[in-house]
Amino acid sequence: MQEEKIQEFYKNNYSMKEFYHIIDMALTSMKAFKKGKKDGFLNEKFEERINLAVTEVNGCEICNTFHVGKAEKVGMSQMEISSLNLGGIGIQTTKEDIAIEFAKHYAENKGKSENEEWEKLVKAYDIQKAESIMGAIRIIMMGNAYGIAAGAFLNRLKFKPVEGSNIFNELGVTLSVILFIPILGIKHLFN
Repeated sequence: MQEEKIQEFYKNNYSMKEFYHIIDMALTSMKAFKKGKKDGFLNEKFEERINLAVTEVNGCEICNTFHVGKAEKVGMSQMEISSLNLGGIGIQTTKEDIAIEFAKHYAENKGKSENEEWEKLVKAYDIQKAESIMGAIRIIMMGNAYGIAAGAFLNRLKFKPVEGSNIFNELGVTLSVILFIPILGIKHLFN
């Protein structure tokens, strides 16, 4: 039973190279994300919908636990949380649904998006709001990539290794933060 639960998570494993790129993109989008939060556009409920959708695609056990709790605190219903945790939406009835579908698309493609999907998001909102949505997506992608490696390592310590993962990648991604964040922080400071 526990092994089945573990295997529903850890859908995407990210290499150190992919993790570096994900951190770089998150830092690139940080300013737009902060502006969206400051302006009130990215309210807590909308942000948690994005977080849960991306986390469901990536399968980060640690992030799922954290964001389900946070979603409950911001007033999301159990039905809405369960729907996002099961990959729901599909039918785009609101602008937020378009953003959630874009978030899932971005995560499914490991941090890449097709131009037509991006244009659909920009058309539904505007470029500034679309960029703040992208910022939220990229930040949770960074958290997921890290959480997947750290969670897999913790499971390995419990003698329950995650299928498709290896100790070198788990430790590499987990420890690379010490190097990647300062290097990329300096890079973005001068850009």
